[in-house]
Amino acid sequence: MLYSGVALDSRVTPDSCTMVRFPATVWPRERVVPVRSAIPKSAGRLSTPMRVGVGSTNPVKRDATESALTEFPDTVVESVAVESDVSEQPVGERETVEGAANRARNVLAAGDYDLGVGLEGGVAEVEGTDGLFLIMWAAATDGERVGRGAGPRLRLPASIASRVRDGEELGPVMDDVLDMENVAEKEGAAGALTGHVIDRESALRQAVAGALGPFVTDLYE
Repeated sequence: MLYSGVALDSRVTPDSCTMVRFPATVWPRERVVPVRSAIPKSAGRLSTPMRVGVGSTNPVKRDATESALTEFPDTVVESVAVESDVSEQPVGERETVEGAANRARNVLAAGDYDLGVGLEGGVAEVEGTDGLFLIMWAAATDGERVGRGAGPRLRLPASIASRVRDGEELGPVMDDVLDMENVAEKEGAAGALTGHVIDRESALRQAVAGALGPFVTDLYE
């Protein structure tokens, strides 16, 4: 029996034979509270199997993209030779972002891909600090929407920055400084500048993951 929201027992006393109500012992019931992720999951825009083109023949860029897409089984990632439509050594955020987006769009135009990914490295000055920084940007597009993401910014040593400011490309400069060939297709400048704490693949993976945001979560709707 309920009374004012409290469960009561009904008992009859032998003396008065009147009904007396006593509060019943109420044991708390075990409750199962669903745990919700801080970031709501989405059915996502991407579906598998999926064919993804990366706008570069550099194996590090392909591997970085493949690594960023490990949550999507049966995804095929292919390298596609396309133009960036910017200078060989992009300077500044704007040109580097533009190069990544151009590569992503040019991939879709080059073949039957569900998603085009473009990666572009450049150099830029960063407001609030001195020196020249290595920057990296990624873009992803399905032909309708374009996502963009950035990798870490790494300050170039003054001797290297000076050569780049004078017109040399960073890749060949790093080859010369490290006495190696094709550093950009191995650890990259990122590996050398951080003492191998990160390498180019992990840095570019971060950029690709950011570019995939609009395609893997509803937070951008």
